[in-house]
Amino acid sequence: MTYTMPSDKCPYEINWEWIEWPHGNFHSFIGGDMVTMFPNKAANDIIFFFFHCHVNKIFVDWRLTRQTRSQRENDYPADLADCENSGHFRNATIRLKNIDGLKNDYTDNMYEYVDKPNCTATTDCGSRFLFCDRSNDAPRCLSKVRPGGNCKGFPNADICYNSTCVNDVCVVLSTKAATITATSTVKMTEKPSTTTPKITEVPTTKAASLTEKPTPTTPKVTDKPSSTVKPTEKQTTVTSRVTEKPTSTVRVTEVPTTQPTRLTEKSITTTPK
Repeated sequence: MTYTMPSDKCPYEINWEWIEWPHGNFHSFIGGDMVTMFPNKAANDIIFFFFHCHVNKIFVDWRLTRQTRSQRENDYPADLADCENSGHFRNATIRLKNIDGLKNDYTDNMYEYVDKPNCTATTDCGSRFLFCDRSNDAPRCLSKVRPGGNCKGFPNADICYNSTCVNDVCVVLSTKAATITATSTVKMTEKPSTTTPKITEVPTTKAASLTEKPTPTTPKVTDKPSSTVKPTEKQTTVTSRVTEKPTSTVRVTEVPTTQPTRLTEKSITTTPK
């Protein structure tokens, strides 16, 4: 921790790499409520909480690797009015005391942080939002650049998110859109090819059944004597199952025929006039 509001009389020189300063630069970069200090509106921006979770992680990692358990709770900059606002003094209160924020209770009982993403000369960061910067001696994971952003200085890195670095700008190429269009076309042509056989199969089958029948029927001769058979007319209606309406009518007419009288075995006795 260091002094963030030093005056000319403060005996400590500013080190711009102290975490308080990059923290402030991030507020300025976001702008809006994040940079409004009087009145303080930074917490109105939802990103404020995500951002400070990350700032706190950096601080916790430093404490766990550089300080003893006792130092973590007790080391606090001296109260110097020439170097900081009195609201930052050790025992100044914001309901809690500032120094209460150094308690080990937080990481003992409330939360812990996983290791930050890392990469090597042969492994990536394991996230689609990060890329491995191998331009320095020690590879490190950095955020990818959004489409339209500046990707200059990383010629061999996958620096652009869902885009490609073209002339130092992340550009979205149209290859993906073309692939989607081609796929849609194939799907549209598949359906007619599978349903067409079903339409032609039905009429073919029914046509065969229509030609098998009808045939003229011969009237049955009765055992009883008769001179003639009364002409009758039958009407057969064949309905197509495809259209569900009568499509053709076959009319069969029986031609009247005269049948000889069948003789019985007994003799016929006639009486003379």
